[in-house]
Amino acid sequence: MTPSPLLTRDELALLRGWLHGVPLAALSDYCGDETPAPLLSAVRTRLRLKARRLHKEWGDNWLDRPSPASQLTLILSRIDALQQAEDVIPALNQPLSYWLGDDELEKLTPIKLTTVADWLAFVQKTPSPWWQNIAGLGSTTAHALEAQLLQVFPELKIKPAAPPVGYESVIMPLEHIVLAQHLDGRNGTNRSPVIPFIAAEDDYQAIQVWLGRYDPNSHTVRSYRREAERLLLWAVVVKQKPVSSLNVADMSEYRSFLADPQPRELWIGVAQAKPKSSWKPFTGPLSPRSRRYAETVLNNLMSFLVSQHYLLHNPISALPKLKNARWSTPVRCQSGVLMRHIGS
Repeated sequence: MTPSPLLTRDELALLRGWLHGVPLAALSDYCGDETPAPLLSAVRTRLRLKARRLHKEWGDNWLDRPSPASQLTLILSRIDALQQAEDVIPALNQPLSYWLGDDELEKLTPIKLTTVADWLAFVQKTPSPWWQNIAGLGSTTAHALEAQLLQVFPELKIKPAAPPVGYESVIMPLEHIVLAQHLDGRNGTNRSPVIPFIAAEDDYQAIQVWLGRYDPNSHTVRSYRREAERLLLWAVVVKQKPVSSLNVADMSEYRSFLADPQPRELWIGVAQAKPKSSWKPFTGPLSPRSRRYAETVLNNLMSFLVSQHYLLHNPISALPKLKNARWSTPVRCQSGVLMRHIGS
């Protein structure tokens, strides 16, 4: 019996067009509801993994866009061969490298797993969530990894992650927060009256959509998540209102809070991993430069949510700009000319 093709007709057309040098933007008709770049990446990964399972010694770059173009015929013949070749039958004793791409495998390097069975045993014996203590592995990548393996092994029993802790006045990381309905922003006073462009019913989901536009493992996401986390915690703990109800007066108050987070015992602690129960969102008051950066990030967040019709307006935009941290209070020199001291 002829095996089912690895790629659909549209996926094959997308890949062949890209290999021929057609810009991705011109290939969107083959992508359905998906965007070309992620779909192309998934298609190429699928082919590379099948070649790996069939022990094809083609090297790591055999599916790159060819240079010189004379290699194109060879690449297309390999794709056609993989399309029709019989695949291996999935089994738990097979290497994880049969079913996971190199990016996912790299994330599992610290725990030195070899087979699918090794990974499953690790998940089942590790307190939930199983990925929390693996350096460089966050919840987004971990869930994607789970989904990829479950497509191949639908019978796997993966225990659910520990449910988020209910929350109103306890300081905890963004990924563990579950807000009461009156604080989640579904009825925020600054919510846009029209249906938003993003799939977000509450503030937490809206923040996740904003963060989801960036590389999940980048410094940008880590720093952006930190600032959104701090604002969300302050809004519900101090103001007892959702982020989508904050106004310009609130944001002015938050600006002062960043310079001196009080009470200190609630907000400030030593730097440590988030799963620690003693974790705090600050290690001390923010410097003028850090406060200006925080405000820039939050302005980005608010502007994005306004542009997506989630928020009605951006409360940060009405604040006066923070002064440049390089300058201190004006002083008069002996000659009577008004000068400014340059600070550190």
